[in-house]
Amino acid sequence: MISCPGRHEKSGEEFGLERVKQLLLAAPVSGAAELCASVLHAADAFGGEGPRCDDRTALALVRTA
Repeated sequence: MISCPGRHEKSGEEFGLERVKQLLLAAPVSGAAELCASVLHAADAFGGEGPRCDDRTALALVRTA
């Protein structure tokens, strides 16, 4: 099975919005770049070592005041 970003290498399960929400709620307050890097790193770790078959993008908006 080819692993795609956001899918578990063996089960094919998607990383999913719920995992992203949990990750963001647990993340320390930081800038947008750190939040994006954290989400992308977690998706990579979840997906495993297999080849990637798609691009990946993350966008975080930080609202002040």
